[in-house]
Amino acid sequence: MKAETVQIIFLGSSLQMPRLKYLLRRYIPHKVYFISAKEDDDRKRKTVEQMVKTLKKEMLGWVAQTTSHVKMSFFDFHDSFPKLVELMMTERRQGKEVIINIHGCSIPLSIATLLAANLTGSKVFWVEPTRWGADKHGAYEFFSPTGAVGTRQIDLPIGLDLPPRPGSDVLVYMRKRGGVVRGRLAAMAQEIGLKALGTNIKKNSSGIVKLSKTFTRLRDSGFVKTRKVSNRLFEVSLTERGDMIGEVLVLLDPQQDNPSGGHRGP
Repeated sequence: MKAETVQIIFLGSSLQMPRLKYLLRRYIPHKVYFISAKEDDDRKRKTVEQMVKTLKKEMLGWVAQTTSHVKMSFFDFHDSFPKLVELMMTERRQGKEVIINIHGCSIPLSIATLLAANLTGSKVFWVEPTRWGADKHGAYEFFSPTGAVGTRQIDLPIGLDLPPRPGSDVLVYMRKRGGVVRGRLAAMAQEIGLKALGTNIKKNSSGIVKLSKTFTRLRDSGFVKTRKVSNRLFEVSLTERGDMIGEVLVLLDPQQDNPSGGHRGP
């Protein structure tokens, strides 16, 4: 049985309407997410509302009734990336095919979309315009698309560099505890779980050594900062990069299979 299709549509530019309509007709969805910018002013919001009304006319009636409108930053990668991962994973875990129309979003949002799709096994499409038209505004000339004639799937040949186990488990552990842990390595190892630190870790002493090495690797990769408080007490805090990756790992849920084939390392 063919999986249900979910489409994600960015409402960044009314110039992209022919391409947005084209993909809706080409891959008829069972559900649609409209995404607009948190940064939009009142004038742009009115344009977005009109775009939604127009696009809903391209859908089956029951699909138009079940659309969702999500707002996120088009210019803050740290805001949009985790939200996109969560949205895509919510649908992928239900066995649905997620298709993203890449048009109408900003450069930071395009990067976030491609990376999120790569992590979750979603598909990103570019719609080829019938032609490119030139518009002059004073001394400047802009090229804008006209019509739509075909599609092309965009495959990202490289993905986000997520730490393998047990580093990913440690980042999840830290993210769930507010991003900062302080105490003895022995207590941290027990809380994380010896099994999570490695199948060959059977003793507390081995767990302490493995956790110490894991923190060192995470620090060297820019995910955490470490500080020795006393002879036995350590403080480890997530960096901005580590916090974002930790959030993504929590969203991907280490306890469940990843539809894209697995974000976890060996």
